[in-house]
Parts: sequence; C-alpha cells; structure tokens
Amino acid sequence: MSGLAWAALATGVVGLGVFLVRRLAARRGPTLEDVVADGLADVWAHRLAVPRDQIRPALSGDDDGSLRDRIGDLVGKVSCTFRQAQGIERRHLVEVVVGCDYRDGGSEQVMMRVPWRRVPSAVRAELLRARTGEAARIWTPAGSGLV
Repeated sequence: MSGLAWAALATGVVGLGVFLVRRLAARRGPTLEDVVADGLADVWAHRLAVPRDQIRPALSGDDDGSLRDRIGDLVGKVSCTFRQAQGIERRHLVEVVVGCDYRDGGSEQVMMRVPWRRVPSAVRAELLRARTGEAARIWTPAGSGLV
C-alpha cells in the first residue's frame, strides 16, 4: 500500500471517529422529565383528555407549549424517590416512587421499577455514593426540572 493510500485510509478512520463521537455526544441521556412522563403520562393524559404520547414532548419542551401550560395549571409539584432494588437478581433495577401534588389539593402516587440505564445520571451517581441507597428529586412544570 502506498503512502497516499495510507493517508487516505487514516483520514477516513479519523473522520469516522469524529462522526461517531459527535453522534454519541448528541444523544441525550435520561432526564427527570422522562421519569415523570413514564410514571404519570397515563394519568395526566386521562385528566387532560389528550393522547398519552403527547405528554413526554410537552414535558421536554418539544411541543408548542400549550399542553405544558395545561400541565402547569394542573400540577403543583412531583416528587421522585429513587431506591436501588434489593436482591442480586434485581440489582440492575431502581424502584421509583413518583408522587404528584395537584394544584386542586389532590394527589397521585405511582410506584415503578426502571432499568438502571433509564435513571438520570446525577441520580445514578448519588445512588452509588449514598449509604442509604436512596435519592430524591422534585420536578415542577413551571421550573422545568429539578428543585
């Protein structure tokens, strides 16, 4: 193989590497909004008379904002408590209690198990450091995230 062929091959490999790194960096990791949507999308879709698949885009800001405003009128705050599941066979799962306080005084509570990869990275880091194996977050529609 000539020097020119090696240079072309090296340029192609470097270009592919840069493309892959940028592509991986652009992928967003799981967010607290994702956890809230996983837990409460069905309930909120029913209360707001909208399709379930519109809740997640509204929470992440990927819609026109009107549904997010309606969610903000409905919801006061959402608490998420993450606990590592016990037992060797369930070590890759995190138990999440999602509690929603509505502005009208009502509330909901949903329990679910989510795979470790679907837990926001800051929560995963806290669970690994915490001696209690528990981390808590508050989400508000007005604040669009953590409190």
